[in-house]
Amino acid sequence: MNKKLLYIVLLFIIIVFVGCEKKEEPIDVVNVEDQKIKIGLSFDSFVIERWQRDRDVFVSTAIELGAD
Repeated sequence: MNKKLLYIVLLFIIIVFVGCEKKEEPIDVVNVEDQKIKIGLSFDSFVIERWQRDRDVFVSTAIELGAD
């Protein structure tokens, strides 16, 4: 009985300490703002005229917002 209680207590302690790991450092916002955002867009084909217009609108809006 005492061994079971000891194992349960040890398991509880291990679980508590595993949850107490050090958090990662936050991302440096200054460097992120200096980087230009790249956006990818994929279409099946440009056979339909609508997809050509949608692509043109998407690209022009992305350029206005400062993305590649």
